[in-house]
Amino acid sequence: MNSFWNNNRTLFEKRFPQLYALIADELRRAADGVKTASDGSASYPCGWTVRPAKNGQPTAVSSEGRLHSAYDPGREAEQLALSFKEEAPRVGAFVFLGFGLGYAPLAAARSYPSAKLILVEPDAGCFAAALSCVDWRAVFAHSDCALCVSAAHQSVIALLERVGSDSCVFIKGKTGSEEGKRYFDGLDTLIARNRSKRAINTKTLEKFASLWRRNSCRNLPKLAELDGIRRYEGTASNLSACVLAAGPSLDGVLPYLAEIKERCLLICVDTALRACLRSGVEPDFIVLVDPQYWNARHLDRLRAPHGVLITESAAYPSVFRFDCRETVLCSSMYPVGAYFEARCGEKGKLGAGGSVATSAWDFARACGCREIFIAGLDLGFPDKKTHARGSTFEERAHAVSNRLEPAERTAAAALFAAETRTARSYAGGELLTDNRMSLYAWWFESSAAAHPELKTYSLTPDSLRIPGIEAFPLERLLARRDAADERRRFFDSEKAARAEFEKKRPERAARFAAALGGLKADLADMHALAESGERLCRSALDCRSEAEFTARYADVSASLSELDKKIVSSSITEAASLVFPTEERLERVFADSALPAEPMRESLEKSRVIYRLVREAVRGYQRLLAE
Repeated sequence: MNSFWNNNRTLFEKRFPQLYALIADELRRAADGVKTASDGSASYPCGWTVRPAKNGQPTAVSSEGRLHSAYDPGREAEQLALSFKEEAPRVGAFVFLGFGLGYAPLAAARSYPSAKLILVEPDAGCFAAALSCVDWRAVFAHSDCALCVSAAHQSVIALLERVGSDSCVFIKGKTGSEEGKRYFDGLDTLIARNRSKRAINTKTLEKFASLWRRNSCRNLPKLAELDGIRRYEGTASNLSACVLAAGPSLDGVLPYLAEIKERCLLICVDTALRACLRSGVEPDFIVLVDPQYWNARHLDRLRAPHGVLITESAAYPSVFRFDCRETVLCSSMYPVGAYFEARCGEKGKLGAGGSVATSAWDFARACGCREIFIAGLDLGFPDKKTHARGSTFEERAHAVSNRLEPAERTAAAALFAAETRTARSYAGGELLTDNRMSLYAWWFESSAAAHPELKTYSLTPDSLRIPGIEAFPLERLLARRDAADERRRFFDSEKAARAEFEKKRPERAARFAAALGGLKADLADMHALAESGERLCRSALDCRSEAEFTARYADVSASLSELDKKIVSSSITEAASLVFPTEERLERVFADSALPAEPMRESLEKSRVIYRLVREAVRGYQRLLAE
């Protein structure tokens, strides 16, 4: 191969040694397969033909068309890079989804030396062609560059999640092949789902923020009193788990729960507990992580004296009165709990995909189980049913029904509350589902792909087919030997961890008291800073003459800058959503405000609004902590 290839390969190996080791053989085969024609063009195994452009630079063509300009590919890329000049300071990363010979990322590397670059190319052969045609020194010398070659979708998504895909600029290159197009179409779908999930999370945060704040403050002592799920991490490596969700297909599994429990850890979501107990079997664990009142009602008049309840510190307070063997906490997804855990010890994180079943699955994974069986995770409406018989949802529908509002109307409302569509079940039949449930399915698909060492199976053939989760006949599970010895060792380990936890009760109480005092002091400091910010903004905005305002503006801006540094350095910013409004809320508030037309006054008025919202949020916490 040529000098470009030799130099680029050396630089690539030096900068990304692990990736190089993974794809070195593919690169070598691609380089050995190049065929040069008499007209100076070269054909590459990936299907590209590279020939000189009008200005002499290499340009590439595929069966799908040109990948770059036929006249000046370098200049084309430079113009593209310069088009992002104004927004570059706010960009989290420039993400190149396919980049041909590499002109675009090279131009970005030269134009934005401090920006983050992420390059994605599914075909190592295409990457080899790029390394053999163009000098890649600018990319390999860039201080913040990530390279994803032949990477699975989930690896790319995980990287984008760490960066924050909402702040990324996505630059789509021409792939030059049908396989590449399919890869990037799939990646686009996953990126869109991730954004949809975050949008839902933000809206949910805003909608229920006051509830979570109130619950968290009322339940604060539980953070010192109750142990966390970390005690179970890795202790069930010789056990399988069975997660019970409340879908209609659970009905077919309920008669066999006692036998399943002999062979697995039995983990039940809150919505399925009533049906589970009616079948005469107590689950080993009950998972309830939603702080809403109606989720607490799933435990009404129920008891599980031999089971362990897993919940979180923002749960509705009545949840902690549930009659069970023990209540343990998972790490809170909400800012008050996160603040205390950072100072008193983490309880143990559980994944959250919008459904409590995702948290139950993740608990089984955290326990170290190598197999997880799921029953009732229908993510759809088998036979137009919404929930298992005896579940809280079904029981409540019958309890409140009357001649004018029959239970069937409640079921119909659930069926048509979201855009429905048909999908395939494990049995191969059509299943009615909706977009919300598709998002939950994607979470399971993503999690299964992220943990290939863990096998997840569905015991219910009428459930939605999820890639990465296979069907498993119930009779095969029941034919296995019981796991009595493994279960005994697991619960002996739990007993020892509980005894160790009790020994440290005085130490935990002291750390909790210190954290509570620290929170109150931090809130008081933040309240004073927000008040000062409001006063400074008002002192300039109240200036009547423009000359007076202009003179005052410079001093106020300097003072606000110093004040903002103190706010940013406050320990309360560790949990930013504790007091800071979301961007979406700010946009709505600004849209509803009569903002000045003059830019400097508009800027100060926006700052004043932000300080006011922070002050009000802090005051709300102070009132709750004083109750």
